[in-house]
Amino acid sequence: MKNVVYPLIRLQLQNGATARFWYDNWSPFGCLHDYLHASNSRFGIPANATVASLYRNGAWRLPPARSDHQLQLISYLTTVQLTYDHDCYLWEMEGEIMQKFETWKVYHYLRGNIDTVNWAPAVWSSKSIPRQSFHSWLVVLDRNPTRDRLISWGLQVSHLCLL
Repeated sequence: MKNVVYPLIRLQLQNGATARFWYDNWSPFGCLHDYLHASNSRFGIPANATVASLYRNGAWRLPPARSDHQLQLISYLTTVQLTYDHDCYLWEMEGEIMQKFETWKVYHYLRGNIDTVNWAPAVWSSKSIPRQSFHSWLVVLDRNPTRDRLISWGLQVSHLCLL
């Protein structure tokens, strides 16, 4: 689930004191450890380095770029200005920053788009009894275990009737 949830948790970079350079999602490139293939070489930057530790006297202290990805990162860093505010984590889904965590939004994001079936209004009516709607839903999907249980007990039941 890490690959699914990681892009949703965005670190809003302020002073960079708590932002882990390699592992936090603070840049548009995501996890820099993966983006820069740092498992081979970390370019002299410690694994536990923070963003603030690489910024001194108004300049970034990074090794010269040796790849296009490093060049893109350095270009991005020239636009970053650290402030005195504390870093904070935000929820971001589909480019929109959420002011608060809402379970239903995350559920719909993770679930993806599901087409509405034509029988849904008949089963999930606003005036129906939830227990009966749930039972009807199981019957429509042929997931009602009653018939299967009766057959497993050795009783002769019609294979046509789900109930």
